[in-house]
Amino acid sequence: MNTPAGRDPDLGRDRPTRTLGHRDWDYFTRTSADRPGADLGQPPWQPRPITRRERHDRTLGIPTRDISMWPDPPTDPAHTGSTRPTASQQVIDEIAQLTPADQSQPAIGVTVLAAALTDVAAGVAGQPTTVQNRHIDAVAAGHGIDPGQLRTLSAHIGTMIAKSTRRPAVTSIGKAAFNALHGANLRLATETYLARRQLAVAARMSEPDLPRLMILMNGIVHAVPASVMLTVPARSHGPLAAIRPEHRDLIAWDGVTRATDHLHHTVAAAMRGRRWLARARPTPDTAALAIGVLHLTHPATAAQLVTGGATGHAGLTTIHRLIDRLPCPTDLTGLSDQALKAACDRNGWLLGTAEEHTQRRIVERHISTGLDDTIRRRLADGDTTALAGALLAHAPTDADLDHADLDQQQRLQFLTAASGEALRRFAGLTLRPHTSRAEAIAGRFPERPLRHLLTVSAPQLVPDRSVEAPTASVIGSRPAPELAP
Repeated sequence: MNTPAGRDPDLGRDRPTRTLGHRDWDYFTRTSADRPGADLGQPPWQPRPITRRERHDRTLGIPTRDISMWPDPPTDPAHTGSTRPTASQQVIDEIAQLTPADQSQPAIGVTVLAAALTDVAAGVAGQPTTVQNRHIDAVAAGHGIDPGQLRTLSAHIGTMIAKSTRRPAVTSIGKAAFNALHGANLRLATETYLARRQLAVAARMSEPDLPRLMILMNGIVHAVPASVMLTVPARSHGPLAAIRPEHRDLIAWDGVTRATDHLHHTVAAAMRGRRWLARARPTPDTAALAIGVLHLTHPATAAQLVTGGATGHAGLTTIHRLIDRLPCPTDLTGLSDQALKAACDRNGWLLGTAEEHTQRRIVERHISTGLDDTIRRRLADGDTTALAGALLAHAPTDADLDHADLDQQQRLQFLTAASGEALRRFAGLTLRPHTSRAEAIAGRFPERPLRHLLTVSAPQLVPDRSVEAPTASVIGSRPAPELAP
């Protein structure tokens, strides 16, 4: 390998290139790999012309780590004098202790909830709020549902119906959301609401991707509290901020703990793998596993070794020489952006590139023509495999989405397989990467492919438009229902 002793191709970003738009980051470009001191895999950090297509690159505006993407937090007297590594570790510890937000109350089956809402609608339309609440409590007791939970669900589903149908309120008596239940197709409304809620939970727990990892690492390096990173949008910097002023990738993301846990395993596997390599005997598999260990933290260097054919016995000496002088991170902040990109490759996570935006639109279009109401019902019943099954049946293949060079794909597959084995061997982490790009898109944006299916029209929700909430004159002539005190 022709990398000078003072230059690590996996660290530093001192000049702009256009390689971030390529899924392989030009790691396997022969002219680059053979050029001494080549800056492989360098994202476009500096100003440059941005094409219309490149505007969809979700990494635009993410600065180098020496620039914080959040305002400086107020000084905490308890941490005055703390070093940056100590403060960063405090943020990492805070992330590890996070628990997913309570997305919903205990689950209720679609059939049970629809039946309860039917009984609710029969007695709350046009009644005073106190009467509505008493009626809902009585219905909840009859169906074995928590009263507070049924009130909340009734209000949420009624609000959804009102927004979808845009029916004007014919009476100001009582709570408008409860009145909206009257005359609606409550079975369809219940299925739609529960399916949307299921996808909302999936969106909060969605997968990492390269923009998320880069922004997260920026926050950790600058000791930005986790509570800030998950609620305050990250700011872009430089001229590209005019195109993408902020990044909301971390907002309300409950999957952040999973991401940091994976990176912890990556650092641990790299450290243990190097100790193993120092005393490993040369075998046919040793060189391949050694390249896998190197790929965990220095993917561009590992790619150069593969390009140069250093995958057998002869390459082991070169690998030993490189390992001795390449730094090994001891915590998350030591992982370069190239190492984060390699982690995405191993898991099949998205990179945020412009072509992925096009691929996502293609996947959504294919799915929209091949799904039926069965998927909505399965989601409403809590079947989280419904989306994956739909993708396998209707989504386009990788060959349809990505026309990358076959030779480069094979080299990348070798690197990801070798580093995946290193993670299993030295960190006890078995990866289950995505089998297709469509699956990766759904893992990152689970709510988008089925968005059209969960959009219902007013005639669907209120089939008989002649059925409206009772008027005030009718309300005045009707006695209040007999309810238990």
